[in-house]
Amino acid sequence: IVAEYAGDDAKAYDEYRQAQRLDRKLPDSWLLLGNAEMRRARYAQAAEQYRGLIALQPDSATAYAHLVAALTVQGKCDAALQAINSVLERRKNDGDLLQIFVRVASTCADADAKMRDVALEHGQALYKQRPDAANAAALALALAAHGKFKDAQEYQAQAIFEATRARNTEAAALLRSTMQQFVKQQV
Repeated sequence: IVAEYAGDDAKAYDEYRQAQRLDRKLPDSWLLLGNAEMRRARYAQAAEQYRGLIALQPDSATAYAHLVAALTVQGKCDAALQAINSVLERRKNDGDLLQIFVRVASTCADADAKMRDVALEHGQALYKQRPDAANAAALALALAAHGKFKDAQEYQAQAIFEATRARNTEAAALLRSTMQQFVKQQV
């Protein structure tokens, strides 16, 4: 990790691989190596690392979030939906996992109308339980997937406000980028 923070990605990559060879039951090595693969744009290899992490931590929302991202960036949102749905069969009330589902089902071209409806229902319930930036942004995606762009913009604006208030400029910038899509009526 020291090498990564020092900007030496090659050394960090080698150290993560070595750590994994020494102890294949160390979850951090799977996560960090997966993240390194993502930075190298080696998404299939990253997905395999995240699958290894899931084997060690089968109920980890973080592991599934990373796997879904790796699959989605490869254009495999159908596989991402399958992955998140498989864990939701066991953990149907996990808010973090449900939020991932809402985001994927709302943006995946392979999601059918019924799945998008379920995503909207979950997005509304999550926001009602915890009206924070992440849930507001997830609900905004679900609304946009239903063509409700004005409503999506309102929830996205709230997410931007919350991120700005928390001084999270990186998150606020990403949320603003998505807001521009909503203004153009795009998902």
